[in-house]
This record gives sequence, structure tokens and C-alpha cells, in this order.
Amino acid sequence: MKIFRSLIIVVFVLRINIESFSQTLGIKAGLNLSNIHFDYESGGQVYNDKFKIKPGFNIGAIVEIPLNKTFSLENNLLLLTKGYRNSYKTQYIDTEGTVNYLCLDFILNSKVSVMFGNLKIYGTLGPYIGFGILGKMKGEAIENNQATAWSNKISWGSNPDDDLRRLDFGLDMGGGVEISHIQIGISYCFGLANLSVIGGNNNIGNRVLEISLGYKF
Repeated sequence: MKIFRSLIIVVFVLRINIESFSQTLGIKAGLNLSNIHFDYESGGQVYNDKFKIKPGFNIGAIVEIPLNKTFSLENNLLLLTKGYRNSYKTQYIDTEGTVNYLCLDFILNSKVSVMFGNLKIYGTLGPYIGFGILGKMKGEAIENNQATAWSNKISWGSNPDDDLRRLDFGLDMGGGVEISHIQIGISYCFGLANLSVIGGNNNIGNRVLEISLGYKF
């Protein structure tokens, strides 16, 4: 994690020293397909649970700072949803649940672009820092033909009685095409922060596939 923090500092210092470069502003929005990676410890063994993808959205602003014809720095400030869906079924009980939370992510990408006529193809890679704003856990259980529903707000914090840690960070990687002012992109956010409040070998990390359509002014 020291390397990750150092990378964040380097990226911020670079941005402070390139104010003389021109900037391109834009907006973007699109579809999120989110899930989590969940490792937990039980009986001295570490297990991994599988969950279902939850669809959502992303919307935000783009600031691109060109360094030359090929390389640029692209910042994204995004409001987006993350979370997952889960289900559990036995002979006696059938449950379905959804965990959905709204986050604010700041993405600091390095961008490589190649022109093919009027078409620009690009790839991006960089760190992101995220902050959980609000969220909800809801679901329904059916047992003996009786349905019981629940809905609770997510409690953010680091205590054992909280649900998730608020601070998130990780890596963002992606690519896409640009035609004139239009940008079509796809990216994958790989969470490195442990959102679990339990400690030990328990680990919860965000995984988000983002598909977006942008417009640059």
C-alpha cells in the first residue's frame, strides 16, 4: 500500500506542474456492472463466496491534459453505483438480496492514443480513490410459503457493528474510441481496499465494469 500512496502523490505532483498545458473538458455517463470479491475465514480456512452482478450507472466529468500527440493525463470525477446481488436456496428457505451503494470516485489515468484517420483509439491505466456516500441492503426470504422482506441503510465505519468501510481505492484500466467530440469507453475498476470491518483474513473488494458514452467540449 505504500507504493500505491506514493503513486497517488506522484500523479498529483505531475498535475501541479503541467498547468501550462491546454485542457479538454467533457462529460460522460453509462452503465455499471458491479460485484465484489469476498474472502472470509472460518474454522482456520479462508473461503471465497461468489455473488451476482448488479447493474447500475455512472455519470461525471472528464478533464484531459495532453502532454503530446500520443500521451495525456485524463482525470475522471464520477458519481456511480457499486454493490452486488446474492441468492441462497435450500430445501426449506429461498432468499434474494441486493446491496447497492452510491460512491464518488476520482480516477487519475494515464492515457495512450493512436490516430487512424479521424478515429482515435486509446487505452488508460491509473489509480482511483473512492468514497462511499450512502447505500441500502434489501431482500426477501421465503420460508414455509411465508415471505419476509427487509431493507436497511448501510452503516459506514470501521467498527465491528458497521457494514462497510467508507474509503475505497484501487486500479482503473480501460480503453475505447473517440470520433470527433464523442468518446465511447469501457473500463474495469479493481478495488484494492479492504472494505470489511471484521478484520483477520476477511476481505471485501469492489469489482466494477463501466461502459460509458462521453462528449468532449
